[in-house]
Amino acid sequence: MNNKVKEAVKKYQCQGCINSKLKMTCFRESMAGGVGCGRHHAGTYTPDDEVIYPNLPKYFNNLGPYEDMKPLIFEDIRDWHKVNGGYGTHTEHVSIWKTLTKDNHTIIRGMIPSRNEPFLHIFLQNCIECIHCREIKQCDMDKMDQ
Repeated sequence: MNNKVKEAVKKYQCQGCINSKLKMTCFRESMAGGVGCGRHHAGTYTPDDEVIYPNLPKYFNNLGPYEDMKPLIFEDIRDWHKVNGGYGTHTEHVSIWKTLTKDNHTIIRGMIPSRNEPFLHIFLQNCIECIHCREIKQCDMDKMDQ
């Protein structure tokens, strides 16, 4: 595993995982795709008793009622397109929100309607223009809190 992927797994998955504590000793390859950890299990609770992913931007970090959702990490969007055909009504994955982090990583929050299941994808690159859905910027997140 290269350093870029290792750092992303530590940042987006190990933080708040009930299995890890940043040591990555429990890392297992994800069978769901991507380069992230397949054993990740969110375990950070807010005062309102909601489970969150601590290092994801607000509104992308809430696990919600689907407790089995795991963020999938991909190095390159082309890897995702080869396997799943991209996002949109012609595929199983429909992107809803997207954002770009300070690290230049693209985060997608979406839905798989056929299974009534949410998903969270993290691309370790700026591919924001390749995804067609609503872009959420920091100013949008600030307005949502008002």
